[in-house]
Amino acid sequence: NRSCTLLYCAAKANNVLLVGVLSLIENVKLDGEQELPTKSSPLHVASWYGYDKVLAILLSRGANPESPKTNSFGEDCRNAQKPSEEFIKIWEAYDKFGADKVNQIYDVDKVLA
Repeated sequence: NRSCTLLYCAAKANNVLLVGVLSLIENVKLDGEQELPTKSSPLHVASWYGYDKVLAILLSRGANPESPKTNSFGEDCRNAQKPSEEFIKIWEAYDKFGADKVNQIYDVDKVLA
């Protein structure tokens, strides 16, 4: 799709390594609306498809679940088709302790190694 960012496309493809590398680049936007009719962010797509590792990387690297909070379907970025236990655990850690705790619990750097 010509109107999605590389990060969005990598998240949608569940490309953990590329999402991890892109999340470290200073000028790559981790959140915000896409130039898509759906107005989904990389966080939305990772959550919707239940890509736990991508979700953990994006949250631990500073993606903001409030930006944008919902896409054009009114879906919150916490929605998943079939949330796994890991998905729920990641969001609980984020809600209680923030991005650093997600990184600590999930060890994002180890996932990318």
